[in-house]
Amino acid sequence: MKDKVWIVYSNITAISTAYYGVFDQGKNLIKEKWEEFCRFAANEGANATRLLPYANFGLKRKKKAIAPYIFDDGKWDLTRWNARYFDQLVDMVKIANKYGLTVWFDLFDGCQFFKTAKNYSPWYVNKQGIQHFMYSKQHSIRWVRKVVPILKKYDVAFSFGNELTPTGGMQSARDWFVAIAEELKQLHIKTDRLMFGANPERGDYHNGEFIPKADYATWQKGDIQKVYGEDESLKVFRQVHKVGEPDDISSYGQYFEQALQWWGDHPIAMWLSDDGAFHGDSDCDRDEEAEIPEIRPSAKTWEDMFREIVKHKTTTHKVKIIFAIEHLPSSFDEKCQKQWFKAIRKIYKTKFGKFPINYKKYPKPEPAPECKDGDEHKVECDDGTYIVDKKCVGGKWVETNEECAPPAKDCKCSYWLDDLHIWTFIKCIFGLYDKRCK
Repeated sequence: MKDKVWIVYSNITAISTAYYGVFDQGKNLIKEKWEEFCRFAANEGANATRLLPYANFGLKRKKKAIAPYIFDDGKWDLTRWNARYFDQLVDMVKIANKYGLTVWFDLFDGCQFFKTAKNYSPWYVNKQGIQHFMYSKQHSIRWVRKVVPILKKYDVAFSFGNELTPTGGMQSARDWFVAIAEELKQLHIKTDRLMFGANPERGDYHNGEFIPKADYATWQKGDIQKVYGEDESLKVFRQVHKVGEPDDISSYGQYFEQALQWWGDHPIAMWLSDDGAFHGDSDCDRDEEAEIPEIRPSAKTWEDMFREIVKHKTTTHKVKIIFAIEHLPSSFDEKCQKQWFKAIRKIYKTKFGKFPINYKKYPKPEPAPECKDGDEHKVECDDGTYIVDKKCVGGKWVETNEECAPPAKDCKCSYWLDDLHIWTFIKCIFGLYDKRCK
């Protein structure tokens, strides 16, 4: 039994040593932190999470950047794999899957070249002299052939990439995209486990009709059809970011409204995300100290959008409409995030007559017992005897009232004199020192 809708709660930047990530400064996965994120998401109703291959934003040193490649002499080597990266990535996937979360993994990330972030990217600083993955089909395909077989053993789906923009010219970028699509097809990745894009169909309205304009996402849609065929291509999710932005922010109008308008005439799989929505109306889901200040849409805005989504229908094609809603929190304050989940669950239950299957399914485990009932903790006293200072009751240590006997006041002054402890000798003479001498 599966949910009727993908409900995605993502910290896409989790693979990082920066403050927003779940790795320590030694580039070790903090499993407890990631597990708590996944448990919270699942218990609130999420059934998926999305991950970038790594996040290099806000870093100050290249050695702190996480990457699937070996870092050597100030640069990454795209011909040498970092085995530790893949081991920890698998650990993250296993933890997410344990809590009923499908991991949607972005194979590439167009945002890693943003401003100074590119200086901490293996696709910009490398021994091969390549400054973008679209400049090298060879190394891009090599990466896909490495990571996809590792992850497809688990409950993982794949995005061609996060916010891909044509680099090196439109035709070159399209050739690169087709090469990746063909590789994924060779690796037997099903179309309903694929995703592309980040923008709605761009275009203008003419006499009430939406007339699309060609952009890179539009070309991607067409190229997917060439590789997979029309029917299969309709199962591939088209991702639309910035939903929940006010009308006057985007030069293309309200992204959510455009997505639904286009969706109404084309039965495709739609992925609606507030990734990139920096001008929302939430009073708590905000990070105004980020490099780009972020304010996400409020729970009320999401509730209104979700209500519109579940009403949407089309009968223009035999392929069933499916959709996903993705929320990327700017604040990880649970009280704030619960508002979003509550709003989504409300509409979900109204539409489908039940709550999402993961809701409250994974209670936080009881902490491991400190000790075994009946165990005793002993300490040695100065006179060589032992007392029990703690006993195990109900899995916890409980202090007893036992105390060591006070030392006898039988200081032998000659001992201290022979050992040249002059001040101790003087105190002993006048009865001011009561430590028992051996």
